[in-house]
Amino acid sequence: MPHSDPTGSYCDYLDKEMTIMGLLSTFAVVVPAVVFDRVAGSKDAKDANPFAHLWADEKALLGTGSVVFFLAALAFYLQRSQLAFYLGQLRLSQTKARYIGLSERNLLREADSWQAWIPYQCGFTLLTLGFVLYGFLFFSPAAGSEPWRGIEIGCVAAAFIYMSINWRVKRVGAYADDPWRLYFSRLSAACRAIGSADTKKILRALRRL
Repeated sequence: MPHSDPTGSYCDYLDKEMTIMGLLSTFAVVVPAVVFDRVAGSKDAKDANPFAHLWADEKALLGTGSVVFFLAALAFYLQRSQLAFYLGQLRLSQTKARYIGLSERNLLREADSWQAWIPYQCGFTLLTLGFVLYGFLFFSPAAGSEPWRGIEIGCVAAAFIYMSINWRVKRVGAYADDPWRLYFSRLSAACRAIGSADTKKILRALRRL
């Protein structure tokens, strides 16, 4: 049986998601704060704290991991702000004070698009990267050595490359059922156009990417 107020139900869903984003944002701030308290706050007690040496030996990795966590917190906060906008406009669209150019149907379509959730996807990626870097920091005995440094840089680069590609894919296929399949189909078409050496086809295919 369909719900009597689908817009109201979706607003309740957005409100719950805003709460989740707030919790994730707080979590992403608390984790590096606790780590800094344990590491930097005990730098004069090397015998009492096994992690005290990290402040002197692994400042770069410690700082990078912490910055990544703070960026994740920012991404979750931006997602929460975007959801708050959709929630507010959906509530407003049900009143006489609604904006003429923002219909309830269009707002629901935008709020449910892949593009609307890009900040969350970035935040989750950054949160994962932060834990990976902290894992290297605390559990790798030679995290600062040359081989490990290359792996750490590779992880950071891979995460940011993925976020860049994901941003483009979700913008191109914002309303598609499977944005990745749509993007790769267009990429395949662009490759075929390049093979045909037809300038017009190539330009048309590239504009769709």
